[in-house]
Amino acid sequence: MRSPTTAEAYCDALGGVAGELPLERHAVTHGEKTYPLPRLASPEQGGPLLLISAGFHGDERAGPLSILEHLEEIVSYARERGVGLILYPLCNPSGFEAGTRYNIEGDRGELGNNDFLRYELADGRIVGDVGRGRPFTRWRWSSDPALGARLPAETARLHALLRREPLEHVAAAVDLHQDHFTTVDRPLSYGYAFGDLSRYAPILAVVGREIALARHLSVCAGQPDATTTDGAGLIVRHDGTLPDLFHRLGARHGVTVETTGNTPLGLACRVNLIWIRGVIELLSR
Repeated sequence: MRSPTTAEAYCDALGGVAGELPLERHAVTHGEKTYPLPRLASPEQGGPLLLISAGFHGDERAGPLSILEHLEEIVSYARERGVGLILYPLCNPSGFEAGTRYNIEGDRGELGNNDFLRYELADGRIVGDVGRGRPFTRWRWSSDPALGARLPAETARLHALLRREPLEHVAAAVDLHQDHFTTVDRPLSYGYAFGDLSRYAPILAVVGREIALARHLSVCAGQPDATTTDGAGLIVRHDGTLPDLFHRLGARHGVTVETTGNTPLGLACRVNLIWIRGVIELLSR
């Protein structure tokens, strides 16, 4: 498996397999160094769109490498089923290069770098996490100037880029992660999702043939408190992340894929690919 060590090398390798997808290298600057923040998208986007993101945490390499290793297959699979793609495969390029969760300046902003929306509660408080669905009066992008929220440089750049996307056509968002926090004695996989979770049973059945599902497991993947997976290995948590944002924007599917930190890299990449293919199947029906 290719495993570039720098953000530039990752983008170079990505460009070599991008095929029909034009590669854009947007910029994020830290100090005197500028890092590429890549974006790829289907040139024709007439059908439903799937947005795939990865690499929010620089020490979680499986997501970016899944896209690099399987991009040609993902593009072909989506095209054959009339699904367009938008990919942000390296959302924290300096952290990827340094092998750190946050960027090289250690800047995690106020709520981490997967920070995309805020909820206003009835008492006027503004929070980024309402759990399984605590009541709220309205939600806003966390980059809304009225909030005055401090976002990491990468996240602020992504907000600007996302607002230029055809958001009304994004029918699903899949965000690829690894859980380096939860301690377990064997590789496991779980996910965060919204809405009717039974829709994901066919995908979970395929995942379960590759890796054990984390059923009824208390996990704390960087949040301030733990959450327990259900009997299928899924969690409902409105935590202001990118899939949560797209759920609020009306996307049919918002999924965060997790594999535990002790999962071999190749296996984690296979799990990610299963989820991507599965969501493409759901969008093509």
